[in-house]
Amino acid sequence: MNEERCVCCDAIIPEGSHVCPICRNSVEETESYGACCGIDDAIRHIMADCSGFPWAEQVINRLKYHRRQAIGKKPRYHKGHSINSYYTCGNCGEILEIQDDFCGKCGYRVKWDSTRCLTGLPLVDAAEKAKVKDNE
Repeated sequence: MNEERCVCCDAIIPEGSHVCPICRNSVEETESYGACCGIDDAIRHIMADCSGFPWAEQVINRLKYHRRQAIGKKPRYHKGHSINSYYTCGNCGEILEIQDDFCGKCGYRVKWDSTRCLTGLPLVDAAEKAKVKDNE
């Protein structure tokens, strides 16, 4: 049961054929070098070339999910009263540790702002910095 399948539409390719009978994609043996384009380019290619296939919408939605996951979300700060303060994932609400770069539950990247985010100190804007410089 060693049947060859088309990489574009997953149709079974007849033995000895070099072209998919459904999408007419060439099935020559090529060496894969991994991803050749970014997620946005892949979405554009699938929308342009494979929009008639039933699986195209699922693939596009999965790629969009992975793009959001790679971009990440800022963590939410929860100030504790009787317990210590803590951070949760901006996507799923899982409790995070300061050293976490990714959420262990949903896999989203954690976008820590800077030391302000980690210490809870207010961000000093450029106008306030200028006032301090002028007073010196």
